[in-house]
Amino acid sequence: VKLNDYTSEAAIIIPENVVQTNATGEKFAFILEKESDSTGVARKRILETGLSYEDSVEVLSGLEAGDVLIISGVRGIREGEKVKIANRTL
Repeated sequence: VKLNDYTSEAAIIIPENVVQTNATGEKFAFILEKESDSTGVARKRILETGLSYEDSVEVLSGLEAGDVLIISGVRGIREGEKVKIANRTL
């Protein structure tokens, strides 16, 4: 038996493995600020996270609908770094 004990129609859900934590305990992820069809700039967003389920986590604040989340190579990215867009999935 599966029982749904939480529902949020406006929830933003992201892969848990893209969420990083800095030295002060803040959680963050990087979004893409697009410059052209093939390049962009990484922008760091401080996140407040909510519930997690399996390999995903709910984002309560820090991201907006329409933000393009960087999911590949996130452990080596720095704020303001230029990135090449390899695959954009919406």
